[in-house]
Amino acid sequence: MYIDAGGFGELPDHSGRKAGTMRRRQVGAAMAAALGCGGAAMAGPAVEGLGFLEGYKSSYATGVSDDGRAVSITAVSIAGIFQAAKWTRGAEIDGLGTVFGEIAASTGISADGSVVVGYDDGVLRRATRWTSAGPQTLGTLPGGVNSLANGVSRDGLTVVGSSDDGTRVRAIRWTEAGGMQDLGIAPGAAGSEARGANADGSVVVGVSLGPEARAFRWTQAGGMQLLGVLPGEVFSIAHAVTPDGKTVVGGSSIESTLLGPAFRWTAEDGIQSLGAIPGGGGSVARALSADGRTIVGQTYSAALFDEVAFVWTPETGMRPLTQILTDLGIDYSGWRLRDAVGVSADGLTIVGNGYDALGRSQAWIVTIPSPGWPGLAAAGGVLGFRRRRRRAEDAGGFTMSLD
Repeated sequence: MYIDAGGFGELPDHSGRKAGTMRRRQVGAAMAAALGCGGAAMAGPAVEGLGFLEGYKSSYATGVSDDGRAVSITAVSIAGIFQAAKWTRGAEIDGLGTVFGEIAASTGISADGSVVVGYDDGVLRRATRWTSAGPQTLGTLPGGVNSLANGVSRDGLTVVGSSDDGTRVRAIRWTEAGGMQDLGIAPGAAGSEARGANADGSVVVGVSLGPEARAFRWTQAGGMQLLGVLPGEVFSIAHAVTPDGKTVVGGSSIESTLLGPAFRWTAEDGIQSLGAIPGGGGSVARALSADGRTIVGQTYSAALFDEVAFVWTPETGMRPLTQILTDLGIDYSGWRLRDAVGVSADGLTIVGNGYDALGRSQAWIVTIPSPGWPGLAAAGGVLGFRRRRRRAEDAGGFTMSLD
């Protein structure tokens, strides 16, 4: 298993040259029961593959828009060339272009799907922000050589990630008006890296690097606040934060190669474990809904000898996504759903990565139906999946059950 900002794991080494043009048609038909669409021919919802750029063998989702209709993608060619791309419902997968003309990868997407962030990796690696105007590299800190964007605020105006300063890697926050801001390094740490931001970019989360890495939450007023570790663990890393900045999720580990439980942090409750699936091992939380009540990520299943996507809610605890889909009668035949990396604002649309029926690494998307779908009645409504009215007081305001 791995902890990875973009959620696509150990991609091949960067090498070779970019092939083909940036605008690509989507290869392969979607699953027969397309999500979010009506029609008498469609029996119900199903896991849907997001396809591939022409000439590329793999696709990896790295984030999803708030409405679940746009997904940031990293495509990988047979030669191991990365290309940043975006999938939009009802349209093609589009390659987003490069500045240096070689390699680029995505790591996240804004709430409305109009901004994708990641990096352009030519002779030098540069944090990059893609809009309808094309790619824009964001520079480095003074004295720096390389930079990387790991996340973007929901409004698309703030990019977070890391840049070296010639000596150490440092967490950064970038805005059009202010340029690149150094978020600092915790006392005694070897460096820092930002992974996610809240709605307006005023709260940034990430990891303080060093022999005992620690998840952090940064604000302009309070600076870098370390969030601690779970009992018995040594490392922690924060991947995502709610729009209000109050709930943080991530992962912990005993050592760099042995993951512990995923965690959820709030100021009221501190850092708390999300538990485990039956027979499960380590896990990492990648993303969460706007109210913080639906958390998705990856865990290990001893029964399957494989990593699996999980969903956590306060009502159900941590469950394999496949078990939820089975209970709801949602078709995922042929798929190995190995990681969930993004979730829509309402918690009902989930994107992730895995293997399709042909054994290809392919990004996928699935939408849990609204309460009016007949399959929910058949499932007895026991999963806690339902559309909720958004109330500001609900965000992060619940006590976690770890049964």
